Order: sequence, then C-alpha cells, then structure tokens
Amino acid sequence: MFVIALFFVIQWKSIETKTEADGSANIDQLSKAAEQGDVEAQYKLARQYKYGNGVPKDVRKACALYKTLAEQGMNKAQNTLGICYETGRGIEQNIERAIHWYEKAAEAGDVHATSNLAALYHEQEQYSEALKWYEKTADLGDIRAMSILGYMYEYGLGTPVNLSKSVAFYTQAADATAQFNLGRYYMSERGGQNYNEAMRWYMKSAGQGMPDAHYNIAIMHDKGWATPPDMKLAGYHYKQALAGDYKTHQIEDYLKDVKAVCLRLQAPTPEQVESCFIAAGAGNGDAQRMLSLFYFHGQGVKKDHVESLAWALVDPSSLRGREEEEFITRFSSVKAYLLLDLSKEDIEAAALRGKEYRTRYR
Repeated sequence: MFVIALFFVIQWKSIETKTEADGSANIDQLSKAAEQGDVEAQYKLARQYKYGNGVPKDVRKACALYKTLAEQGMNKAQNTLGICYETGRGIEQNIERAIHWYEKAAEAGDVHATSNLAALYHEQEQYSEALKWYEKTADLGDIRAMSILGYMYEYGLGTPVNLSKSVAFYTQAADATAQFNLGRYYMSERGGQNYNEAMRWYMKSAGQGMPDAHYNIAIMHDKGWATPPDMKLAGYHYKQALAGDYKTHQIEDYLKDVKAVCLRLQAPTPEQVESCFIAAGAGNGDAQRMLSLFYFHGQGVKKDHVESLAWALVDPSSLRGREEEEFITRFSSVKAYLLLDLSKEDIEAAALRGKEYRTRYR
C-alpha cells in the first residue's frame, strides 16, 4: 500500500495585531478636532494617513503623528509606534526603539503591545524574553499566546521542558493549533502514543478547520490507529486536507496513484480494493462505482448487494471520467440487475445508505 508520512508540525503562529483598518472618516472634522488638541482625533487621523482612507496614503506622516502621541503617553500610539520601528515602514527601522515603545505600552497593560513584544523576541530567538512576554499576554487572556506557550514548554524554548505545563497551556488555549499540537503530543512517545487521545484532539482541531489535522486523521484511519482501518474515511480526510490547501501536490499525487490502482480492470488485489476505498472516500465517482462492482461479485470484499447498490447510487448522474466500454457495460448491467432483483425494503435501505455516502463522499 502507498505510504504518506505522518505529519508532525512545528505549529506556532505569530501574534498579529500589527495591522488595523478604519473606514473612511470625515477628514475635515478629524483635522479640525486634531488641531484643537483632541488626542483621539489625532490618533484616528494618523490611521487615516497610514491606510490612505480619505487622504493620500502617507505612512511617514502617520508614524510622525504616532510618535507625538506616544511621547504624550498614549498607550495604543506607543504600540503602533513600536510597529513603525519594528517594520521600518514610515520611519527608519530600529529594533531597540521598537522594544522600548512596546514595553512602554505593555507596562500599561496593552495586550497588543505584550503580544507584539513577545513575537518580536521570538523572531529574534530570544526565547527567555519571549516566554516572559507570552506569559504576560496569556495572563491577559490571549488564546494564541497560550498555544505558543504550550509549544515552548513542550520543547524547552526559553525554559526547561515541562510537559504538564505544555499540556495545560494547549488545553487552556483550545484553538485549532493547540488542539492539533495536543493530538501530535499524544501521538508521540513522550505522550505515550495514546492514539485514542490523539484522535480525539485531531478531530476537535479538524472541526475548527485545521487541514493538518485532517491529514493526520487520514493517516490514522489508513493505518488503523485508534480505530479499525477505514479507507473511506481516510480518503475523506485526505480530501478535506486538500481542500485546505495542505500538502496539495503530495496529496493530489497520492490520490491520483490510488485511483489508477483502483481502476485496473482485472481481478482485484487487496491493494486495489484499499485504493478504491481511499479514492471513493475522496469523492472519486469511478472508484465508487468500482466498489459497487466489488460488492456485487464479492471480489476483495464480502458479497453484499445492498452495499453494491448503495455505492452505485452515490453518484446518480451519468458516467463520467472513464470511457472504457467494458467498465461502463459492467457497471450499468449490475445497477440494472440490482434495481430489478432486490426487494423494495433492500432498495430503500440502499438508497438511504447511498444518500449518506453521497453527503459525505461527494
């Protein structure tokens, strides 16, 4: 059988609060209020210049306004000025000045500043400082910081390895990334290779749209880890990972290969049957029709005419994708025979099962 390596991800996401956007505002009113010393109007005006809303875009002018406000003690301006210095947009890049202004805002409890400061130290590989500021950010309720702390404690970045703290932070965060990393942790030797727990967390992560989790779930169904092997579900989760633009070329090539093996017009081998289940689970109509033939004849699977008709009804449209006359003739005659031979109750059961398969596997 084909093998795709199980994916273990180093998954952290920089805390991104560095871009904000306002809709267009009444520039004349803002300008008048700013000239009269209204600091909120001055801050809003700076943002209009930063994003070019209602005025020509002028990042340099925006950063100059942020600098004036930051020096007057406005926390959010201090954070935004830190962004100016860190990115070098609108002002000469100066990481030391970025840290200075982030710290000013962070000391006043600005969660955006603490997260930006933590991310900056992380990017600089100053892990001890990053850990300190991620913890401050997590204390302010930031879920992404909790998720990153889970990773840092798991792998000892800026701190000795502490697996109990790692699991606690991942669990507390409960976002898709943290749930994925919990699955990865329980899958590993350090997590005791607890496949049931790994599957539970991967399913939670996949439920939040994490394509990486779908990929590892597919592997687990393929290998029979935590659950008996289920090639249909493996194919389904490969397809979901593919829909999330994850490992696109690798999964596309893999599904293309299993489809090619599935559609060999010969007495089926175990490899061909497995390939058909994977391709059918990934939504390939020809593979679904091939499963119908296998169940009809009992080739590679236990003979089951209800299951055969169920797969025949997954895609009720006309045949497409393959033009081989033998295949079309065999499938059409089997479907016609089943509809004539099976009892009304069996046909209804097959139709219901086919609808279930169609909902999931198309």
